[in-house]
Amino acid sequence: MNNFEIKTKMDRIENLKDDISRYAKVANGTLDRLYSEFNKQNLNPDQIENNELKFECLGVNFISRPEISFNSNTQRFGNGKLSTYLIDKENEEELILEYEFDSIGNINGRFLENEFSKYYYADFFINLINYSVKKDLKFKIK
Repeated sequence: MNNFEIKTKMDRIENLKDDISRYAKVANGTLDRLYSEFNKQNLNPDQIENNELKFECLGVNFISRPEISFNSNTQRFGNGKLSTYLIDKENEEELILEYEFDSIGNINGRFLENEFSKYYYADFFINLINYSVKKDLKFKIK
């Protein structure tokens, strides 16, 4: 590998790291807003830890986290996703809801970062009810 090739590769790595940084900034903001909304809705989420938000709803455990994947065809990162998973008794995760976000803060193609959380909560709850019907999930009454 010559100097030109190594410089090109190093530049590419720096560009990818910059992309990750932009997504991370948006991801952190989305989790903070989701935490606030879930608190308002009395879901009593745990503190955000390791870029994940754990909470309980109707006796069922959930985890929300931002995720991003790399597209090998385009050699770029795709849009990020804020995903919420149900955690079953075997600690397996099952996707309940996800919203896409881009590196500048547009969420699900229709919301800005500062306004999405109440819609996410509403969609989460509706998806949870629909999921419970399909999977015969029982909720705990407290």
